[in-house]
This record gives sequence, C-alpha cells and structure tokens, in this order.
Amino acid sequence: MGSMAVKSEEKPVPVYRVLSAKEGVSVPFGAERRIYSSMVGRDSELNRLELQVMKAIDGAGSVVNMIGEAGIGKSRLWLN
Repeated sequence: MGSMAVKSEEKPVPVYRVLSAKEGVSVPFGAERRIYSSMVGRDSELNRLELQVMKAIDGAGSVVNMIGEAGIGKSRLWLN
C-alpha cells in the first residue's frame, strides 16, 4: 500500500493491508491484551524510568510513581 512517515523512523516505513486472518494460531492466555508494537514518542519517559531502575540496581534505592489520564501509555512502560 506504499509507505508512511512514522515519528520514530527517519525514512517512511512500508504499509501493508491484512488480507485474511491466520487460521489455527493458538494465543497464550492473556495475550489478547498484550501490545507487541514498539513505543513511539516516549523516549524521555523510558529514559527516566531506566535511570531509576539503574539507581535501584546500584543500591541507591528508588521509587517510581506513574500517574496520568487513561490511554496515554502508562501500562506499556513496564511492558517495553
């Protein structure tokens, strides 16, 4: 279907049309809610979270509190 510009990529990425569902694929329990695509536009947030994790690994201790409106990607930060 051509290409599309994406914020996280320098060059346009190819876009495809789904022709049919794949039959006979088993999905693990809970996988229907999991998001497999990569995060886009959250580099700053991911970097801050990674810094806190590294502090905890180094023994400095850390507390992270994520708040925000529904649908902005809070849950995806820990899945990434």
